[in-house]
Amino acid sequence: MSDPVNIDTLIDKIRQEAAQRQTVSQYQPPANIDAANRIRSSNIEALLNAASAKSQIRTDLPAKLKRFPWSLGRGFGKAALKTYSFLFKEQRAVNFSLNQALRETLLLNQSLVKKVSELQAEISDLQARLDAIEEKE
Repeated sequence: MSDPVNIDTLIDKIRQEAAQRQTVSQYQPPANIDAANRIRSSNIEALLNAASAKSQIRTDLPAKLKRFPWSLGRGFGKAALKTYSFLFKEQRAVNFSLNQALRETLLLNQSLVKKVSELQAEISDLQARLDAIEEKE
């Protein structure tokens, strides 16, 4: 059989580790954090959709510019749109890339939030098991 002193030392170490884990696992996120994250994600998606819509190539002049001197002829407006499109071509590419990067980041963030929730549930389960084992002793 094992020496009783070693078992007592081992039990003390387990209790110390359990106490350390308990202080870590005592943090409980607010109950409405999932709802808040969903709202934030929805807001971010709406902003990204708006940015995506604004980053499209203009095919028509804005309503404010449909008056003199732009109204003199369709050719003048078309030339202005082509010039605008040419000048901001690289900016549209940057905007598109940033938009895609933000969408990927949002998906990654949602995945990490889900994983954190799963890990918190697992920690709670392990803590309950550990408490049950300590009660049996």
